[in-house]
Amino acid sequence: MMRWALVVLATCGLMACGGGGGGGGLNASIVSGDYTLIFVSIEDNGETNVSWGMAAADGVSLIAVTGSNNADGVVNPLTNATLEYAVGTDGTMTLGQSGTVFLIGSVRADGTMAVLGSVDDGEPGIVILLRPSGPYNLATATGTYGVSAFGAEASTAQYFSFFGTADFDGMGAASGSIGLNLEGNVTPGPIGADLTYTLAADGTSTLSSVPRNYDGAWAPGGDFSIFGGDTVGAPPLTDSDPIVWSFVRRGSGLDDADFVGSYGFAGVEFSGTGMIASSFSGTMTADGLGRVTFRGTRNASGTVGPTAEEGTYTVAADGAIEINRVGPTENIQGSMSPDGQYFIAGGGSENGSSTVFWVAFKN
Repeated sequence: MMRWALVVLATCGLMACGGGGGGGGLNASIVSGDYTLIFVSIEDNGETNVSWGMAAADGVSLIAVTGSNNADGVVNPLTNATLEYAVGTDGTMTLGQSGTVFLIGSVRADGTMAVLGSVDDGEPGIVILLRPSGPYNLATATGTYGVSAFGAEASTAQYFSFFGTADFDGMGAASGSIGLNLEGNVTPGPIGADLTYTLAADGTSTLSSVPRNYDGAWAPGGDFSIFGGDTVGAPPLTDSDPIVWSFVRRGSGLDDADFVGSYGFAGVEFSGTGMIASSFSGTMTADGLGRVTFRGTRNASGTVGPTAEEGTYTVAADGAIEINRVGPTENIQGSMSPDGQYFIAGGGSENGSSTVFWVAFKN
């Protein structure tokens, strides 16, 4: 099994980790400075890794990674690693080591965000890089946000996804109203969730849902954020689930026509019916008329190849998006930011649907 050095753990050895374009005439110089890094990998047996930390890019070809990893509830530091990256003129980005590419995806034309998915023969996974640009304060995160989260119950090795909304008060507290997909068994909610958060001037942030804690960051302007954890682990907790969270600010006066264009896209999902864990990276294209296509690379339990999918969508006035790919009804629950620049999704909200976590940015 090919393993990549981002998540070299002190006790677990090497771990593994899937592309699309972000614009024209781009090069490696746009990926420069300090990024918050979030990584999630999944396997058919429910084993899950979520990593969080910092990635320092030199604007030429190297990214130095530091941070921590939650492997099924056990938290350890990442072994410091230097990865090689490249950016194509169309915004395609790769990550690897010693000349071998492990991940492929997309970077925004302004270099503030990248999403990549696994293309080696190891477990499926995705990486999200976010470069904050402040100053920020608690009030940066204010209003109603769409929620998507993905993780695994450490005690049962079952995958789950959250979907719904959270209201941030701009003073360090948030209240969520979410639904749950547990390997295709759906509790539509609303399930209440009380959260607290911190937001430093540089955009780095923490999220807490007692007794669990998560580290992450906010995009410029506060329309998008991403977190990974639990950062405490067991012990002292006996059930410290590895989870990745994302939030996108909701808007008003939106409809299908506002969800249009090409998006750099990455996601993980678990099909309970087929017992298949997979990741995907590439391009999501919405036509503004209710149809969406996905083109890119899928890693299905270590088998990597091209994929092409289609679906339909509807956009509510507040930016909530429901997507159904061709096939069985899924009702995947998503959100887009008011300017259409950021997209997340979780669910699905129908019994029997896959457990998904999607993140995308507009090219």
